[in-house]
Amino acid sequence: CIRLVITFLSPTPPGGTVLPCANATEGCHFLVYYNPDNSTKDCQQVKTASSNVHIFHGHNLLNDVCVQEVLVLPQSPASQVCLQAGSGETRCFDVPLVNVSGPDLCSNNSCNHPDGACLPDPAVGTTKCVCHAYFDLPNCLPDVCKPNPCQNGGFCQALNGTHLCFCPLGFSGFNCSTPDANPLLSKPQVTDQLGPTPGGTVTCKVNTPCQFPVYTSGDNNGAIPVVGPGPMSPDLNVTVETTVADNSTGLPGSTFLTPVVATSAVPGQKQLCVNVGNQNGVTDSACFHVIFTFDNPGPSSFPALSSTLSPDQTDDNASFASPTPPTGTTLPCANSIDGCHFLVFSKPGNSSLGCPHVTALTPKVIIFPTKSNQGGDLCINEILVLPQASPQTICLQAGSGESRCFNVPQVNISGPALCENRSCNSPHGACLADPSIGTTQCVCANYFSLPTCLPEPCNPNPCQHGGVCQQNNGSYTCFCRLGFSGTNCSMVAVDQHPTSPSVTDQLGPTPGGTINCRVNTPCHFPVYTRGNSNGTFPTVSPGPMSPEMSVKLNATVADNSTGLPGLTYLTPITTISTIPGHRQLCVNIGNQQAVTDSACFQVIFTGNDTSISPTPNSSGWTNDSAKFIPSTPPDGTTLPCADAVNGCHFLVYSESGNTTADCPQVSATSPGV
Repeated sequence: CIRLVITFLSPTPPGGTVLPCANATEGCHFLVYYNPDNSTKDCQQVKTASSNVHIFHGHNLLNDVCVQEVLVLPQSPASQVCLQAGSGETRCFDVPLVNVSGPDLCSNNSCNHPDGACLPDPAVGTTKCVCHAYFDLPNCLPDVCKPNPCQNGGFCQALNGTHLCFCPLGFSGFNCSTPDANPLLSKPQVTDQLGPTPGGTVTCKVNTPCQFPVYTSGDNNGAIPVVGPGPMSPDLNVTVETTVADNSTGLPGSTFLTPVVATSAVPGQKQLCVNVGNQNGVTDSACFHVIFTFDNPGPSSFPALSSTLSPDQTDDNASFASPTPPTGTTLPCANSIDGCHFLVFSKPGNSSLGCPHVTALTPKVIIFPTKSNQGGDLCINEILVLPQASPQTICLQAGSGESRCFNVPQVNISGPALCENRSCNSPHGACLADPSIGTTQCVCANYFSLPTCLPEPCNPNPCQHGGVCQQNNGSYTCFCRLGFSGTNCSMVAVDQHPTSPSVTDQLGPTPGGTINCRVNTPCHFPVYTRGNSNGTFPTVSPGPMSPEMSVKLNATVADNSTGLPGLTYLTPITTISTIPGHRQLCVNIGNQQAVTDSACFQVIFTGNDTSISPTPNSSGWTNDSAKFIPSTPPDGTTLPCADAVNGCHFLVYSESGNTTADCPQVSATSPGV
């Protein structure tokens, strides 16, 4: 015959069961059940190797079941008790010594019996209620949200025996039963009840169309607002699509949706404004921060996403559609009581699946029931982000497909409220708020200037005779070419008819300047002089100089490149030295009768390249062989300037690297030029 192995039988606790013991004096008892020996029909003794366990003599129950009483004596720390049924199965149990038993812990706990019951945890001395369906923790009171007391699609949340209704846009009151009043607007304006509200930040990818919505409220006559591009950063390309009525929320009055599409080939933060108005003009504006990056600002930048969809909600190809804000968009929320709303638009991967189920992958988000737009090809969900003290990132998923995440910081004041009293000379400028720090700035159209977008005083250029205009706090300053002066450079300098030749102090390098040269290399620089009234060329000749240098004076020629009155002459100077060091060089100026003036310069010869030129980084420099030529002062020359009002002038001479090309464009690589 086959001998059966002796095993523990039900209802013996499973191995690993924790049996708390609150009797620190006498210990605690429990029973074990097992089958008898099949050959003798006797109940074999249960054995243990634990020293603090006593096993009482067994009894043979009906239906061939043996039972033995086990006493675990009190012991600290908690003990593990292992028992063996005869020579068969072994089971082990944890028997921790606790201060209070489970029944005693639950003796004063109310769990609304029979709809709930008390579950103790003697190991830590705590209890909690376990509730039937439709009864709520912590005390198993009736579920106040069944049936839903919130009207008009409101979301019910149980709270300490009562309920709290979160209402969709357009409704308010304890049970969302009160429709909001029609604001009866006299002119169209941007709504601050649907995000992204003005002052939000939209994150986009370079060279990729970036779509986001602008919501407006119409005036009393129901006409569709006129929405168009407003002031914006110069490296933005913006398309404002057709404005349509939006009936997806319960907002009173007339709400309209305008999709905006922005693209840029240049990364960085931009400013984008749209103007809102009617046939009579602009009545409001909405400005946004737009950040373009090379990387896709997708969910990988945000917390890890995990879907909780049931099998009947799966649609791996479901996606969000325009004009849902792009992932990474910042939606500032200034409502610390009710939270803030925005809309998401989605479409199924397969039209036969119907609208995808939009789920929140992060807490503090309520998703109201799905609606279809008028055309029926898109599904719309109103999203409510509940207020939270710390900045939060919320993530949504369409079906089991695309996910998008948004930053929703809690701010003290909304963008429209910040801009309420900021004047930016609309429609030529618009107010851009930064709710995160509570500041505003103006964004100006072309030819209008910060800080308040007043007309740009330098367009058209008021400076005559080629003068350069520089705007300054709503006004302008003209920097005039040599030979002209006055507020608008309209005054022509008068020839003073000098009686003898002299050095001019209006073109550098002027006497006292420092010329930087290299040893054993010809070093060229110009000396400019003025002739006398009879038009005779000045006589320019070597003057006193240091002995360790040689000097050559090239032919003096008339110089007509400036508007200086009278006669201006250029004498190119060439000097060379084999010895490094500091030198002095003077030239004499005069006529056939005598020397009438002189010009002295510091000349420093070094054994190294004296170049201080920065490396050009402009993509507009296309003539790699273009160069400066004599009589341009050498690189590193010091040109003292004594005119603190109008600045100082000098001439540079250049040639193209290609003889067929025009003169190269000379560009300034440092400010103030």
